[in-house]
Amino acid sequence: MSEQDNNVAVYRRLIDECFNKGDLDAVEEIAAPHFVEHEVQAEGVGPDVLKEAITFLRTAMPDLHFEIEDMAVVGDRIWSRIEATGTHDGPIFGRPATGNPVRMGFMDVSRFENGQIVEHWGIPDNLAMLLQMGIVSLPQPEPAAD
Repeated sequence: MSEQDNNVAVYRRLIDECFNKGDLDAVEEIAAPHFVEHEVQAEGVGPDVLKEAITFLRTAMPDLHFEIEDMAVVGDRIWSRIEATGTHDGPIFGRPATGNPVRMGFMDVSRFENGQIVEHWGIPDNLAMLLQMGIVSLPQPEPAAD
């Protein structure tokens, strides 16, 4: 198996076992000890940062499911577009569950060394998530004056 093929297998394992099934033990094998998270809401170093992100999402949406829609492998990096679905059945940002269905997109870049993820950059569509959960709402236009 090529190094790139191995990296794809590791990435798919992260999505399937960790995010979709909530297996936090697998994070230790997937993320290097010096793993760096660059995503704004979850910045930090080490596998525990990744575990916290998974726990945060799965607490708010216990039925969370990530689906890889597109993937490109360039050198030591995997670029992916992911669609996440779930039901807001747990607290998030201090707000109680609404029971609302949620669908949101992610753009991800992960860098690998020696078969482990060492860096991650992610852009989640948090506004879509918060709108669907009913936590925020868009301003409504003023009615037209007669």
